[in-house]
Amino acid sequence: MKKLSFSRLLWLFFLTPGGLVAADLSMKAVFVGEISLLIGSVIATDGQGAKRTLKRGAFVYEKDTIETAAGGHAHLHFVDDGVVSLRPNSRLKIDSYVFDAQNPDQNLIRLNLESGILRSISGKVTKDAHERFRLNTPITAVGVLGTDFLVRAEGQKMWAAVFSGAIAIAPLDGVGCTTAGLGACSNALRLSAGMGDLMFEYNVQKGVQRIIERDENLPKVKAGFQGSGEQGLGVLSRTDVSSSELNAAQRVQATDVSSSELNAAQRVQGLVRNVELSPFAWGRWGPSLAGDRLSQPFHQASLNREVTVGSRYFALFRDQTEPVDLPFGSPVQYDFKLAQGQVHFVEKVPMWMIPTVTSGGLKEGRLSVNFANQQISVFLNMSHPVGGNAVLDLTGTVDQRGIFTARDNKAMAAGALSAQGQHAGMLFERSVEGGVFHGISTWEKR
Repeated sequence: MKKLSFSRLLWLFFLTPGGLVAADLSMKAVFVGEISLLIGSVIATDGQGAKRTLKRGAFVYEKDTIETAAGGHAHLHFVDDGVVSLRPNSRLKIDSYVFDAQNPDQNLIRLNLESGILRSISGKVTKDAHERFRLNTPITAVGVLGTDFLVRAEGQKMWAAVFSGAIAIAPLDGVGCTTAGLGACSNALRLSAGMGDLMFEYNVQKGVQRIIERDENLPKVKAGFQGSGEQGLGVLSRTDVSSSELNAAQRVQATDVSSSELNAAQRVQGLVRNVELSPFAWGRWGPSLAGDRLSQPFHQASLNREVTVGSRYFALFRDQTEPVDLPFGSPVQYDFKLAQGQVHFVEKVPMWMIPTVTSGGLKEGRLSVNFANQQISVFLNMSHPVGGNAVLDLTGTVDQRGIFTARDNKAMAAGALSAQGQHAGMLFERSVEGGVFHGISTWEKR
């Protein structure tokens, strides 16, 4: 966004035709940004109800309601370098927008998407203190964690997707989660780019609140804003590596939980010495699969943990209190033994039928990480009465965050290492003629 000099502000408020009116507006409204891109008709209504037609370069103020007509599209570039893209037939109210670089504890952003579609890329306020940001819709509250995300509001329905970072979404209840709050509500569901090509859906009338594969309810968008001028918006892109890697794994429907209960029991019995508790937990978005004894509800798994990898129904959460410190670049290899695991088999059926999901067997497994070349190798032996026997034998890569992926044309694996590399969690999938094996596993360093 172009820097606004004091002299330019004086010119705007006092030297233009109708300067007295403009000067009065300047005293009542707080400047918060400008229009960096505009297509079609876009109207702003200020806090006193006065309307004005916006053009590219026009200023926007706190308490403004920005409304795009059919075919209208606007990019709002705010004072903290946050960006909002407002799509056709959308209404956005800027309830509060305070940015003070010298006093960051005073910063706060509260936006209200009354209807339509909004895409937001976080600026300095949200990146420095995400708990000072809130996006409300008529039925939900959205908190963020340094994020590029998309939200659609339509009466008693709402959808959201994430391109980088994470968001936390909760229904407004007028008690614990209200429009007056900031940050995420305590009962929020978390959606991360690391979970893959998923979206959040909330339908009040149907009583539906879930995370599902992204569909036609959200528009297809490119990673960065297009035609956004010289402010560098065009180079914005997805930052979560695991999202692209996991696109092929969206049908994986089973996950893992930590082996902390087993480790703790062994320690009490004196069977294991100096065993580090697993920092992982697997959360599920919906009901557990038949025979699933390892996952736990989302809100439990996510407590004090960050998401790493995920599938359509599950996500692997890792304790975030300890920074990742792994020996990358060193001639070191860690070998892991299988601690816990489960596998399910989804039978192949026509698209209009619901597939049968039943438990299978996980016979043996090996996992190795080579830190010199940042490679992983994994081997699993699976069986099922219908699916038969299947082997997963893959090599892949691990990044600096300890998140790894591996795949070929019939199988995939994705997971994460603990901060010190003593534990790992991994989800996997293997296609066979009659269907798909998919499952979860936790590992301990040998």
